[in-house]
Amino acid sequence: MGFYLNGRDELRKSINGALSKVQGLNATEHLIDAIDGTDNFDFLLSGVPNIVGIQDPIPYLPDYHAESDTLDRVNQREEKMTLAAASAILWAFAENPERLRRQSRAEIEKLIKDTKLDEQMKPFGQWENFVQHKRGVSE
Repeated sequence: MGFYLNGRDELRKSINGALSKVQGLNATEHLIDAIDGTDNFDFLLSGVPNIVGIQDPIPYLPDYHAESDTLDRVNQREEKMTLAAASAILWAFAENPERLRRQSRAEIEKLIKDTKLDEQMKPFGQWENFVQHKRGVSE
């Protein structure tokens, strides 16, 4: 459906440009939100630009990381669309002469506060680890 930009609105233009080259994806819902609980989280804390796909939760969540999450249940059409979107974005980022830059500790802290990511981090002890420089960029 689109991507969470993880607080990095500067990614929006590149993503839209990349996806405009692939017809029929309809992945246009790009939210500025930063989210916890995904494999991208430590990249975000380290200042690395990253995105997370937004899926329709109704068919996605019941099988997410469950025994029922088997290859025969994969929606082949959705899988091909995801592959096309990821390939287009990866190509566009790789070919961009203006490389996406890594954020500093101060910028990451601002991003976390601005997106209220700290409220997601606190219940899991992640905020305390970040504040104590046990996670993320230390500078």
